[in-house]
Amino acid sequence: MNVIVNIFVAIGAGIVASAIVVGFYEAWTAPKLKVDLDDGPRATGSRPGDQPGENRRYEFYHVKVWNARSWVPLFARKAAWASSATIEVFDANGNRLVKDPVHGRWSSAPEPVIPAIAPAHENAVLSSAGTTAVEIKGVQINLLDVGRLYSSGRKADIHPNEDQRLAIAIKYEGEPDCYLFSNESYQDTWWRLPAWRIPLGTHRLRITVSYPCGREVAQFRLANAGPGCDDVRLERWRPA
Repeated sequence: MNVIVNIFVAIGAGIVASAIVVGFYEAWTAPKLKVDLDDGPRATGSRPGDQPGENRRYEFYHVKVWNARSWVPLFARKAAWASSATIEVFDANGNRLVKDPVHGRWSSAPEPVIPAIAPAHENAVLSSAGTTAVEIKGVQINLLDVGRLYSSGRKADIHPNEDQRLAIAIKYEGEPDCYLFSNESYQDTWWRLPAWRIPLGTHRLRITVSYPCGREVAQFRLANAGPGCDDVRLERWRPA
């Protein structure tokens, strides 16, 4: 009888010990995401303006999301699969500048557009012989891909050795306002949705990143101090 009891006690102890080991292993290797200021190169560009010969400079602003190292050197954290993010903006009084949270866009994802060629048009050009000829040209454009507008770019797998950049806002040189940027921004030719306008001033951003094993919330200070791209500053939020 004692032998049988000892066998069951040993089996029970083994099960408990295994459960403890598995629990510690899962805790050591579970993904743990962090949100920080982007330390990569500035994301600037330009595009033709409304006037002939006009060139409009713009800049995107990002934060960096990364998978923290395990505090046990022998174990690496697992990837945070299908991670998503939301962006909220508040003014100095704590009021929402944008009514609803904006679904964040991961910069590594393809744009929700389809390359296309606009209908050809005729241009009168002067040939090398000095005679007038007709040149037929098609202009390459991007068409909005509605099928990917609300899917592509909203989720990303974040591995321990690969940081992900999350787009926050866009600003055009010479304009006072900047705008939150996400997939829905592509509905506007200039990526400026009126409902997502951020005026001059200092504002608080709340970024929430959700993933299978948890959620990370980080707050930042977005200072839009002037009409230039250099006048926008993204910093860690420091409560007064």
